[in-house]
Amino acid sequence: MSHEYIEIYLPNKGSDSKNSPFTLDSRVTQSVAQVKASELGDNIRDFLSKVTPALASAGENLKEYSIDEFELSLTVNAKGGISLLGVDEAGASAGIKVKLKRK
Repeated sequence: MSHEYIEIYLPNKGSDSKNSPFTLDSRVTQSVAQVKASELGDNIRDFLSKVTPALASAGENLKEYSIDEFELSLTVNAKGGISLLGVDEAGASAGIKVKLKRK
């Protein structure tokens, strides 16, 4: 594999959902995709340029607190696409973590 590519480890459909797709657990059957590093970087920058305005205005109506930091849980698909990880019906969840501090 060239240094110009990044390996993305993906859970195969039908894998046991109790095992995290984000580990290299040998019990989870996985496939591997290769994504150009430059394309992945472009996709991350594009995602952040879209979400930044929403985050910038998120704390405008807080009176006693200010937002100290945001933590985003992002996913990468087999083509290098970036998306915000949300909640599914099975209860697995992640997404945006917000830390507040008193003004």
